[in-house]
Amino acid sequence: MSDVNEPFISGLVSVVMPAYNSAATLAAAIESVLAQEYGELELYVVDDHSVDATRRLAEAFGKKDARVRVLSTDSGKGVAPARNTALRRCRGEFVAFIDADDRWDPEKLRVQLAALSDSGLALAATSYRVVDQHGADCGLVRIDGTAGYGDLLKGNVLGCSTVVVDRTRTGTFLMPEEVNEDYLTWLALTKKYGPALCVRQVLATYTKSSASLSGSKLRAAQWQWRVYREVLKFSAVRSAYLFAHYACRGVGKHFFSGRSAERPSSNSA
Repeated sequence: MSDVNEPFISGLVSVVMPAYNSAATLAAAIESVLAQEYGELELYVVDDHSVDATRRLAEAFGKKDARVRVLSTDSGKGVAPARNTALRRCRGEFVAFIDADDRWDPEKLRVQLAALSDSGLALAATSYRVVDQHGADCGLVRIDGTAGYGDLLKGNVLGCSTVVVDRTRTGTFLMPEEVNEDYLTWLALTKKYGPALCVRQVLATYTKSSASLSGSKLRAAQWQWRVYREVLKFSAVRSAYLFAHYACRGVGKHFFSGRSAERPSSNSA
């Protein structure tokens, strides 16, 4: 981890929202953040060199609500550099993530922060509903208990748009500028600071894009294998063992079937 911007403002939640050509969904995402019952927050919308009205819409929100801050990347570098642009500016004790096509329920931060405080853990994620690009219901992804490093090695069960990190426990951090940078970040945090709390209550809505359908499942599986062998440097035997769990469990967005996907409670770290 790093010392980018300590000390933190106590109780403040810094919300990180990367946005690329997100004009169609951005307003709903921003409004869901600003409508939080827990109001001590700042929202960083990072325009990743969009060519639509994304930046103009974000700036319009910023003019109406001082909690909204609009940043930009130099040129479309991708979601990891965009998130890091915001993470270098975040002032809050807590950091939360949301994508520009997702939404939070109004009680999300209030419920999640209370649960995180009671748990004494460094990060928390929540269950979430899934919809397609037209808003049609695709089911739930429900988590419970905790998810430790060992659990996450078998597949990512933490939806990025539901995660909150307590930086008084982790210090400041940046995301690796790799594919699936969120998953690599959760692995790093849980390995060093202990398991993530899994809040069973459904508190967010994830929009499943066409890119997350059948063709990407093979790419996701290939990438998962690369994580084991090239990023984490695991042996072929250990990689095969973990990959078997990954394939069989069918967790996360890539293998979501439209039914309620349960992850059993675990305390494995």
